[in-house]
Amino acid sequence: MWSTIRRRALIGLITAVCASTAWSPSAQAAPSKSAGNEVAAVGHPQVITLTEASPPTERKPNSHGKPFLGADTDGLAEAKKRAGHMAATTTPSVATSQPQAGIFNGANQPGLSAGDVGFCCTPPDTTGAIGPNHYVEFVNTQIAVYDRSLKQLSTLDMATFVAAPAGLNVSDPQVQWDPRAGRWFYAAIAFATHKNYLVFGWSKTADPSNLGGGWCRFAAFTGNQLADYPKLGHDDNFVLFGANLYDDTSGNYVFITADIWAQPKPPAGNLTSCSASGFTSFADAKHRLLNADGTSAFTPVPVNMADASSVGYLVAGHSPVAPLPSDPTGPQTKLMLWHTALQGGTPHLFADGDLTVGSFDVPASVPQPGGPTIDSLDARLTQAVGHADPDVAGAEAIWTQHTIDGPGGRSVARWYEIVGASKTVRQQGTVQSATDFIWNASISPSIAGNDAAIGYNRGGSSQLPLIAAQARLSSTALSTMSGEAVLATSGEPDVDLSCSAPYGPPCRWGDYSGMSPDPNNAGVVWGSNEFSGPSFFGYPQWATQNFALQTNGTPPPPPTPCTAVTWNAPSPASPQAPGTQVTFSGTAAGCPNPVYEFWVQPPGGSWAILQAYSTASAATWNTTGLAAGAYLFDVWAKDAASAADWEAHVSPNPTYTLQIPNTCTAVTWNAPMPASPQAPGVQVALKGTAAGCSSPVYQFWVQPPGGAWTILQTYSASSTATWSTAGQPTGTYLFDIWAKQSGSTASWEAHISPNPTYTLQTGAPCSAVTLAFNPAAPQTAGVPVTLTGAATGCPNPQYEFWVQPPGGAWSVLQSYSANATATWNTTGLAGGTYVFDAWARQSGSTADWEAHVSPNPTYALQAPVVCTAVTWNAPGPASPQAPGTQVTLSATSTGCPNPVYQFWIQPPGGSWTILQAYSTSATAKWDTTGLATGAYVFDVWAKQSGSAASWEAHLAPNPSYTLQTGATCTAVTWNAPNPASPQAPGTQVSLSGTAATCPNPQYQFWILPPGGSWTILQAYSSSASVVWNTGGSATGTYQFDIWAKQLGSSASWEAHVTTNPTYTLQTGPPCTGVTLTFNPASPQKAGTSIQLSAAATGCPNAQYEFWVQAPGGQWTVLQGYGSSSTVTWNTTGLPPGTYLFDVWVKQSGSTAQYEAHITPNPNYTVS
Repeated sequence: MWSTIRRRALIGLITAVCASTAWSPSAQAAPSKSAGNEVAAVGHPQVITLTEASPPTERKPNSHGKPFLGADTDGLAEAKKRAGHMAATTTPSVATSQPQAGIFNGANQPGLSAGDVGFCCTPPDTTGAIGPNHYVEFVNTQIAVYDRSLKQLSTLDMATFVAAPAGLNVSDPQVQWDPRAGRWFYAAIAFATHKNYLVFGWSKTADPSNLGGGWCRFAAFTGNQLADYPKLGHDDNFVLFGANLYDDTSGNYVFITADIWAQPKPPAGNLTSCSASGFTSFADAKHRLLNADGTSAFTPVPVNMADASSVGYLVAGHSPVAPLPSDPTGPQTKLMLWHTALQGGTPHLFADGDLTVGSFDVPASVPQPGGPTIDSLDARLTQAVGHADPDVAGAEAIWTQHTIDGPGGRSVARWYEIVGASKTVRQQGTVQSATDFIWNASISPSIAGNDAAIGYNRGGSSQLPLIAAQARLSSTALSTMSGEAVLATSGEPDVDLSCSAPYGPPCRWGDYSGMSPDPNNAGVVWGSNEFSGPSFFGYPQWATQNFALQTNGTPPPPPTPCTAVTWNAPSPASPQAPGTQVTFSGTAAGCPNPVYEFWVQPPGGSWAILQAYSTASAATWNTTGLAAGAYLFDVWAKDAASAADWEAHVSPNPTYTLQIPNTCTAVTWNAPMPASPQAPGVQVALKGTAAGCSSPVYQFWVQPPGGAWTILQTYSASSTATWSTAGQPTGTYLFDIWAKQSGSTASWEAHISPNPTYTLQTGAPCSAVTLAFNPAAPQTAGVPVTLTGAATGCPNPQYEFWVQPPGGAWSVLQSYSANATATWNTTGLAGGTYVFDAWARQSGSTADWEAHVSPNPTYALQAPVVCTAVTWNAPGPASPQAPGTQVTLSATSTGCPNPVYQFWIQPPGGSWTILQAYSTSATAKWDTTGLATGAYVFDVWAKQSGSAASWEAHLAPNPSYTLQTGATCTAVTWNAPNPASPQAPGTQVSLSGTAATCPNPQYQFWILPPGGSWTILQAYSSSASVVWNTGGSATGTYQFDIWAKQLGSSASWEAHVTTNPTYTLQTGPPCTGVTLTFNPASPQKAGTSIQLSAAATGCPNAQYEFWVQAPGGQWTVLQGYGSSSTVTWNTTGLPPGTYLFDVWVKQSGSTAQYEAHITPNPNYTVS
């Protein structure tokens, strides 16, 4: 966990831990798991998707945050003292005479430093991972992406990168490359008091360099539980996380449990969207994560599986410092192993058991020449990498390490190779020095699987901290490393602000480093670690080094350069028409691992990258939309490990021509539809057919009589066009169709010659027209009427319909069209006789009309039925009432068979508003809640359904309804609380009062805590009682008041309780003992009901919890905490044998797990 000062001393931490945990039966919270036992999932924490963050927030130099969290502060301090005076009894020697570790390809370069993050934080928590084309380094508050020569490509602050919610700090970053998924994974924590998240995510592609938009980001909310020291791993199915959970509720960080989470991996390949589901947790406060021997697990480390594995692994060292008071303290000899598997589409966790290793304990702090000591942590495992080892028949092997105590009180790095399937430790070794301390290590195999390299810090009283590494091969003796290579050395001792009070000594360092296998090169491992830069007035001075190690120590020769590139024949061959997909390829010579970059230069344009460097020797060129002409191409090639822009290219540059492959030679005019001649108004379909061109486009032209040529339809692939003749003059029209090959820049390549014609002409004029109505007159206004005209003498008549209302003017009902019918909407029209006419003319005629209906036909409309009156029915309940009453209003109309009603209301001194809009309902509900007292006026409008009138009848005079409050409350009586005072905190207390003289009282309850202010316990309501939950309340005397007022009253109160009654919360002395009796006495046959009775001493208000342990089984709760001192044990169906019992007791209100229990445990025999 980062902070500007990360130290172990947490004021009050141990007190908080001890107050929240105590001895209990061995299985009271989480039963021990035997090898292979499944650990049940406990839930699915909420996961949110985080969007790309805003610009980074300011990072202040030397600002301090949360300290480093160990298992137990005081215990760790004692262990550090012990480590300084102890010498190891069994530590294998690892020194050999021949060096093996070496720098790969010159990759050993400075990484990020404190200056890159504004000198804000220490330690850096340095880690990194290598992918096929990039190296990614994470430190606290910053991320950087490099190419394989360790040239920085991009960088971003960590809070922005993970899109942390505002106000949160980000720390403990982890990063890994997953060759199976082809993407990167990360994890960290974002934290603030009571607002903690485990943040994680993955890259959308194999390229991590787009730190803004190239990643998916998520956060799992952990509330007031800080997921400290998160570790990251993965297998074929899941991304795995491990962390230690600390409760920040009290202001200190109190250890709860270690936890493991599994997140299903996204599908392999590039992603265009981000989603995460199925996030699963395997531990919580009620289901603690345990080692196989029942002790608390601490810092579970998921394994970074670097090859195919359907099983995921996690490993943790038993802590030499007790995480909980019930855990052992001192040297340990066990590592705990778990594995995960996909079953039924969900993650499952299995406890594989404890593995026995050499003894280890907390290491001593590291001295510096001329400086304070450096923290070497607490013997926890810090990282693990897995890969199949051919030396163990290809089984997956787990490589992990930790810093522990060593000879002469010096710290050493202990490493292990564990075979997961057989649950065995194949080898364990130690990196140590006769004079110096070794710490902050990380280890990884290469993709060969049977070699490894370990990086670490080395320093002492005469040696400034340096970064070094050792390696081993398959042929190296088991449990040994050899051949130290020094990678970077500190220039000055670490003297930053973490080294001095109140934060140190020791100085913060680490908290970890990183190593991962090169996915491209067997025998190569990459890593990142920390050393000390120049000191500057106590500011953080850390720096990092990124490096690649060759496990055999022999620096590889520089990459063999590419000497030539051969241009292979494109497919299809040049030339082609634009739109063709063309495949290019090249073949490099002279280099064993070529990468290719393809370039293109359009005619008259500039060179541009067609396909960036990759191992693909072929590229596809999409020519859609490109101009015709000759294009130049080039292929650059270089070895994959080369840092050059290019080592060979194609010379001279090859060309590829895009050209129009054929031209249109003729256009045929197809017969129009319908055939000429036609009357104006007809839609005419025109069509042409081009010859000689494979992809013709057409443009249609028209020339009206005596007019100029205009485009009827511009160039398109459509060989048809529609000519709308509506409104066109009669006469003969000329047409042309231009055609050319798609992509041609010519105006046209072929057209129709001679030009075809089409004639528009009118037929004989209309000589007469008739008009019919449906339904026949007379009708009531509101009925739709259909008018139908029928012209004679003209082949293509057009109709226009007219109407004249009674006493009004003529108007067009429907304008000229070929439609012989029109609909007359009579809704809202006045009654009377309406006059009609229908004009008719031949299509294409310019006359106003050629025939009309004479004499004009008429149609009679009768006046509609209307509502003539509205009657107000008695409201229910009757006026007056108090505000808050639900009042039902109703009315009855007369004179109309289908009335609709609209209800209106006018409050005292106010304006009319609609209470209920028009509907067929003759009733309305008036909710008077919150309304002022006074006389309200009402109206009801009524009209016949379908009427356009605002109303046809309403209430006159308007009725009224009065809201008024009843008599005021004159007194409130305080009823005796239940249970009576005093009680212990945690009791549910029922309070009540009784108001006098007011028929509809409202009550509001108030509370005044000791030394506090009055607050509302329950706001005004009709309830005369309230339950006071005293859980978590302080002891002392509380005062109460009850306000009462009549329903509808606007007063704050009309009566209250005086003098204010009191109620005392108090805890008694703790329970000092407890006894247990059985009735009937043991033994008894199965099926007998046994009465257990307990009696506590020393505490006035005891709470009891009963436990039972079956023969050979685990402790379970028989009856949870309560004031009852008895419980009935039903033995029906129980197996015979001797059962153990225990009773926990504590004073009511106590937050302890228990204050007394029965020891030794009594037993009872069931036969």
